[in-house]
Amino acid sequence: MSLPILSLKDVFKEYNSPGRSVRALDPVSFELHSGDVCAVTGPSGSGKTTLLALAAGLERPTAGTITLAGTDLSELDEDGRALLRRDHTGFVFQDFQLIPTLTAAENVALPAELKKDPDAGRRAAELLEAVGLQERKSHFPSQLSGGEQQRVAIARAFINEPKVLFADEPTGSLDRETSSQVCELLLELNKSQHTTLLLVTHDPELAARAELQLDMTTRPLQLARRTTA
Repeated sequence: MSLPILSLKDVFKEYNSPGRSVRALDPVSFELHSGDVCAVTGPSGSGKTTLLALAAGLERPTAGTITLAGTDLSELDEDGRALLRRDHTGFVFQDFQLIPTLTAAENVALPAELKKDPDAGRRAAELLEAVGLQERKSHFPSQLSGGEQQRVAIARAFINEPKVLFADEPTGSLDRETSSQVCELLLELNKSQHTTLLLVTHDPELAARAELQLDMTTRPLQLARRTTA
């Protein structure tokens, strides 16, 4: 089997507060390979977002080893981790995080432009077409519905052809019908680009589409493969 694209080994996280330590994430070990889709589920406060932040190198663990795209994150400083994320990861958030002064096309193209990709504009147009928004490319976020904004955010996440896509409640602020459409779109693009997807979700429909699941209420924390009837 090929080397994992994301590996966590004995990773946990504690925060110090006056007089005590607060455990934000219990020890967890798992590996994800190219094309894997893993849903992280559990109630608020169970450590889902902390896990995502650690796996992406946005935070450092109290202990344990995290390897992303073949690189041990502990060997990188903050700038090195930022470059690794730029080159190998994409992000989708619940609140879209689009830049309000940029059009849809400009928002999608921005990560590629930061890498000085001369094809950024063309590739942004192709991705907007893939998510069904080619006619809305000149619109600003305030002129788009929530579902349209999330589709722009998904297109932006894929423009640098990430090895790993991190999604934090990507359907959390959408209605049921729009959530279903965004779920389908996210998984279709993920499959076509052979990306590894690690997503935090409360959406049972989205979680059920993931072959691998990490239930943050179980102990010990470990991946489970979804069973089919």
